Amino acid sequence: MRYVGAASRGIRLPVITKGADLINIISDTIIAASENKTDQFVIKDRDIVGITESLLARSQGNYVTLSDISEDVKRKIPEGDVSIVFPILSRNRFHQLLRGIVNGVRGKVRVYLSYPSDEVGNQVIDPMDFYMKSDQLADESFDEKEYYKVFGEYRHPFTGVDYVRLYRSIDPEKVSVYFANNPLAALSFSNTVIVASIHARKLHRDIL
Repeated sequence: MRYVGAASRGIRLPVITKGADLINIISDTIIAASENKTDQFVIKDRDIVGITESLLARSQGNYVTLSDISEDVKRKIPEGDVSIVFPILSRNRFHQLLRGIVNGVRGKVRVYLSYPSDEVGNQVIDPMDFYMKSDQLADESFDEKEYYKVFGEYRHPFTGVDYVRLYRSIDPEKVSVYFANNPLAALSFSNTVIVASIHARKLHRDIL
């Protein structure tokens, strides 16, 4: 009788750069890992090897620069202000994308964050504070001033980052941060909306 279900393990690869022979690097590393005396495992028929898309892109040199993003935004949004709805909070992903977007927008940019967390659970408000203090909010959508007044500064427990200040710091004169859970709130600022959510992107686009 089989007692163990599906099991997964992470394999540590060397740094991958453009032009790297990804197939052989992955194959050789998996075989070496399976034979390592400290943690041996058996490679069986029908086992699945998953490779992150960013690894593949790096080996192909398939990426864009912040300037590429800015130029694309300029082409698609020739004028006016822009709302951005419900990004996943991050320093090394959305933060970089936002830099490119902000540089390409000719008007102002308002970033709408969902609360108390984004769609994958990154918190922008302490959960206890949210449930104890949310009755102090004047409306379901609110700005940074009200955010800090009601909830105070909140730093992500793992990264130590205050994402509101991080995103504002890109261009304090151009970028503002608001909070909402209904994507329609973005239309109160601009009819041009960039939907930055991932899992609920189609739903949010359809609503708008």
